[in-house]
Amino acid sequence: MLLFPRLILLALPLAGLLAACATDGTPPAPLAAAPAPTETREKPAESALANRLRVTTTVGEPAAFVREARPAQQDYIPVGVTPQRTGVQRSAAELQAMEKELDAQRQRSRAFANRPKPPSPYDGRVPPRLRPAAPAQAE
Repeated sequence: MLLFPRLILLALPLAGLLAACATDGTPPAPLAAAPAPTETREKPAESALANRLRVTTTVGEPAAFVREARPAQQDYIPVGVTPQRTGVQRSAAELQAMEKELDAQRQRSRAFANRPKPPSPYDGRVPPRLRPAAPAQAE
């Protein structure tokens, strides 16, 4: 009578383990690609219905003070655009000098890390632990 519930309790974890091991080692198929930015996700009928139900809103024109406050030229780089590098161009001799300087700094750091360290005063023995003073008993 108690055998059946025990079998169920044993079969559930085993089924989970077998399901986890049931792959042949190939990665799963990729998910469907996201729609391109030019594609709309909603159909016009769905959009109109959502607007009628007041679930979504339509973006209106910004107020006059907002339009006046916005600069005509944006000061940010759009996503996906790689900016041109405007750094200093160094010659081969300057690059070699920088490389030598970095190598010297690396050697100084390694020498500092590998310096001889003084021996520890700890000899391996653990001193006995001091007991806290007992509170005075009232007589």
